[in-house]
This record gives sequence, C-alpha cells and structure tokens, in this order.
Amino acid sequence: VLAAKDFLSPQGSITLTSGILADRPVPGSSIASMVNGALHSFVLAACNELPEGIRLNVVCPGLVEDSAQKYAGFFPGHVPISMDALFEAYDSVLKGSQKGEVIRVY
Repeated sequence: VLAAKDFLSPQGSITLTSGILADRPVPGSSIASMVNGALHSFVLAACNELPEGIRLNVVCPGLVEDSAQKYAGFFPGHVPISMDALFEAYDSVLKGSQKGEVIRVY
C-alpha cells in the first residue's frame, strides 16, 4: 500500500484480498484467520492515513467454485461462490466510491 499510493492518480484505488476465514474460521486455520482479520483491521485504519482521494478496500471472498474440488476439504460447511460474483465485487470496488470497506463475497 505504501509503495502503490505514490503511483496512483489522485482518485486511485487500492484493493487488497483477504478471505472468509476472517469471519468463519475452520479447525486448523488460526494463522490464516489471523492474517485475514488483520487485513480487515488494517484497511479500516489505514484508509484514513492515505492522501486525500486515494481509496483503500479489501475484498473478502469465500471458497470459489473454480477451486472447490481442490480446496473444499479445507472449508467444511462453506458454500462455494461463483467466479462471476467475485469479479463483480472487485469491479464494483474499483469503479465505486467505497473507502475503508471490507467487501464480503460469500
């Protein structure tokens, strides 16, 4: 984020990616859950420290259908989301005016 902010236009946007484990951890996911939750907190705090007009958000996807066959065993009880839904989340945050938001897609 520190490096990117210097290369953006005055109304630029930085979008990070976390994951569903921030909100719905599963057994054995404490480290990944901590990192995802930290990204949420970071975005909420850091968005106010960026130059005026620069937006910072985080997209938090669930298990994606395209990778469900390979990773479903790590996410018991999680319902996969479509890649289209995930694309729409990124597209909306890039084109929108959100600042300091966690966009959950699950």
